[in-house]
Parts: sequence; structure tokens; C-alpha cells
Amino acid sequence: MKKNLYSLFTCSIVLSSLSTFPIRSIAETSTNSSTLNSTVLSESLNTTSSVNSLSSTTESSATPNSTVAPIPGTTEPSTADSQSSSASSTTLEPRTASVDSWMPDPVLQQIVAKTIGKTKDTLTKEDMTKITGLYIQNADNAIASLQGLELATNLDYFYMNSNNQITDFSILAALPKLKQVYLMGTNVNDENVPNFGTTITRLNLSGSSVTDKVYDKISKMTNLESLTFESNMNITTIEPAITLTKLTELRVQFCGITDFRPINQMPTLTQLAAFGQNTGRNDPATAINANALNYDADKQTIYVPFSIMPNRMTNYDGYIPPFTTSNSDSQTYFDFNGVQLDSSRLAITDEGITVSGVTQDEFDQLKTFKYNARLNNPAGSYNQPDRFTFYAISSGTYLHQFDVQHTTPSPGVTIKYVDEDGDNIHPPQIYNGNVGEDYDTTSETYQLAIDGYTLDNTQLPENAVGKFTADMQTVIYIYKRNDVTLKAHDSMISVGDPWDPADNFDGGIAPNGENIALSDVSVKGTVNNQTAGKYEITYTYARVPIEAGPVILPLQKRQLQWLIRW
Repeated sequence: MKKNLYSLFTCSIVLSSLSTFPIRSIAETSTNSSTLNSTVLSESLNTTSSVNSLSSTTESSATPNSTVAPIPGTTEPSTADSQSSSASSTTLEPRTASVDSWMPDPVLQQIVAKTIGKTKDTLTKEDMTKITGLYIQNADNAIASLQGLELATNLDYFYMNSNNQITDFSILAALPKLKQVYLMGTNVNDENVPNFGTTITRLNLSGSSVTDKVYDKISKMTNLESLTFESNMNITTIEPAITLTKLTELRVQFCGITDFRPINQMPTLTQLAAFGQNTGRNDPATAINANALNYDADKQTIYVPFSIMPNRMTNYDGYIPPFTTSNSDSQTYFDFNGVQLDSSRLAITDEGITVSGVTQDEFDQLKTFKYNARLNNPAGSYNQPDRFTFYAISSGTYLHQFDVQHTTPSPGVTIKYVDEDGDNIHPPQIYNGNVGEDYDTTSETYQLAIDGYTLDNTQLPENAVGKFTADMQTVIYIYKRNDVTLKAHDSMISVGDPWDPADNFDGGIAPNGENIALSDVSVKGTVNNQTAGKYEITYTYARVPIEAGPVILPLQKRQLQWLIRW
């Protein structure tokens, strides 16, 4: 049976109920209760006091004036009585704009009226400058708009602890004196958190629907001194907060943060409240081969080493707190294919967990398993940075799911490429797969086109197609070297005529089909154009010699032509 775990602080904290996962951190008892009470809970207690005070206030007893002002530009007629000849007159006053025209939300009207001690029917635009703090609470959950609040130009403190209907908070970003903002409601998300820029110093988004994406906006709030996310497992990192160079307080209790090493890059931070991280809830499942579970058919056990668990909580100094070694349902949850195993089947050490009573059939049918457990990291078991006046990463839970693959990796197939002499002409390739799976090396991926060579289709390997085995296999493709074509011609010159190797070279075609230039070949032999005779010249490209000659010089100039033979 899945259970949620609860314990209490020495002072009470109101926390939203979480019911998604079997084991999670809700609260804990601290061994340093005096520090906890004064530091961590001070804001909560002060907030509660303010809320209670606000909720106990009553609406002002002042009632709206029942006299209707005359329409501007008109006068009332004079009235003469039978006893006097004097006339009465009426003083003209401008009509006050209806509050509905500039603050249409009736719930906001009521909240503002209570704040300044008036009734909502008597509110004026001028009254809005009197407001320095505004509170929206659970009882105000019907509120849907903040229109009109843009007139509260002296507002310093905005507190909303309510799941309500508001979707647009952009008005808050335009208030010039606003410094402290509490947007605590599930209707608050990444998109509607305002771009406050550098105006605010304190931001609290506890219990909201924001994710790590909200840091795109928060990272630009460079005057923030206090940042709070609580009870939000979608907050999985604090690294983007390193841009907040004035941040002194970070409160991230009951989130999903794993890595606290970024605080090494936050030199002004002196307070970290990070109790009860519930990590891994948003991580994808990890694929694992069944062989890694070390199944022992004789003992009917599997062993899951904790070393395979990804994204473990890490303290600022790199320390990774261990998991609990208790197999109690309240401490460790372990399931096969979504069905929780009885705790009696679990034997846990600091290194891993052994599951007993695993039959061959149960193992063969194992598709997924989930591990969910408490961390064994009470206060005092981990280091605290020297500069911190308060630092806590105690308690917390971890959850991860694995998808089991019942396959055995093969060493693979090595594909080699050789010439007719067996010499390698291209680096080999490795084709990977699992034992029993098919492989096929006849595609262009493996039957390569190699410059200067042509695949010998008369000597194709018999194992070009097959199945992966537990042993390494080798497939050998044999290639023929392409022919080289060189051309030269015979010539006859007379004594004294100039001669150059280019005179008799007619080019050629390389194995890769490219033209061969004289600069690509070597020339052996020369012609002494002052002495009659036969001269043989050899042109060589890539070990393929082509003779051009002989060259014949006659005794009498121009008597004979000379011939260069192949």
C-alpha cells in the first residue's frame, strides 16, 4: 500500500497537500529548532499574523452620501415661500465616476475598501495612492482581475495566497514602488509571472504552477534579495539564480532540486532552506538491460546497485547523501510492473537493494521497476558552507523508474575493407546489436564506395547478412584496384631542338576518375639534344610505369625524325 509520510516541525507550518507519489517529504523535526523557528518560520509566522489581522478587520461603518449631486452645468430653480421673498440656491459639484468603470472586479473592490477603511461604493481613484500593502487570501478566490490596481502607485507589498481566477498580473510590473511580491496560487504560471526587472527585492512563488522556465524572467530581477519556491516539484534547479548577485536568502523547501553545488557561485547567499526535496518526479525512465539486475536463478534474487540511480541529491561540496536502509513501507517503496513488493522481500544496504523470491517467470515478465525512498541525511550529517547563518538540505525523497530490456548486447560485427592482396584500404566499421537480432551489411552504409577501387561482386562475403551472436563476427569486403591510364607519344627532333617532358606527355585517368597532370607523375630519363641517339623516357603514376621512347637524334639536323615508343 502506498503511503504519504508526515511529521511536524516544532512550530507549525501550513503546507499544501501533496498526493502524487507514494513517498515524499512533507515536513520534518529539526534538531536545531531555535534556529529553525527564528529563521525559517519567521516569514510564515509573520505572514500568518498579517493575514489573520487582515481577515479580522471589518468594513468601515461610513455609509455613502445619499444626496445625488446635480448634473454639472445645471442649477435648481429658486423657491419662494409665502412668508419670505428670499430665494434658495444649489451649489454645483462634479459627478464622481463609478468605481465599476475603473475597477470592475467586485472582489478587488471589497479588498481595497477594507484595506483603506472605506466601503467599496465610496472608493475613488485618489484613494488608491493610500495603499502600501494589499492582501488577497483564500476567501477571495473569486477575484478575476487586478484592473484598477495600476493607480496604487505607492504599493510596496503585494501578497496573494489564493487559488483564484486571475490570469493577468502584468499591472504589478508597472507599479514604481513595489518591492515585495507574493504570488502563491496554482493560477500563477511561467507565462503570467510579470517581468518585474530590477524593481523588486523579494519574490515568493510558493505553491504556484511555475517550472524551471520561470528563471528566464527571474534571472533579470537582479535586485532580488530573497527568492522563495516551496512545495513545487517542478522546480528542479537553482543554477539560474547565480545571476542574482544580491540574493541573500533562498527558500526552496519541498521542491525537486538535486544539485546544490551552484551555491558556490552565489557569494552573497547566507541562508538556504531546502528541506524535503522530492527529486526525480519529472525525470524520464531509464532503460536498463535485465543482465544488469544480476538475477540469480538458484537463489531467486535480483540485486539493484544504487550506483545505477541517476540524478542523486548532491550537496554544495559534492557529497551525495545515502538512501535509507530501512525496508519499512514508510521508508522504501519498490515495485515490479507497478505492483508494490512486500517489504519482507527487500534487503537494503548502503550499496544497493536485494529483492528475494523472484521466480524465473517473474523475472522474464519484468518490464518496469520503480524505486522510491527517503534520504538518510539528517541535520548534522552533511557539511554547511562557512558563510551561512542557516543551511538545511535535510530529509527528502528520491524516485526513479527503470524500463527493463530483456536483451543481451552482442560484441557486434566488424566490417573490413581490403584489396586483392588482403591489405586494408579503409578503416573497418563496427555494427552493433543484441544477440539474436538480425544484421544486414549490404546497404550503402556498409558496402562503401572507395576512391580508386571497385567492389568485387564475384567475391562477396557469405555472412554479409546474418544474426548477432555472443561472439564477435567479421565481414570482409574485397575491392579491385581501378586501372590507371597514362598516355604519351613518340617524337623525333633534330640536334639542337629544345625538349621538355611535357612535350611527349598526353595525360591520363587516375583510378578515381580524375585527370592526371604532369605534376602528378614522376619522369625517369632525359634527352641530350646536342647528341644524336635514342632516348627512353618513363612516366610513372602510383607505381604504374609508362615508357615513352626511344628518342632518336640523327647525325644531320632534320635528317631523321625520332620515335618515342610506349
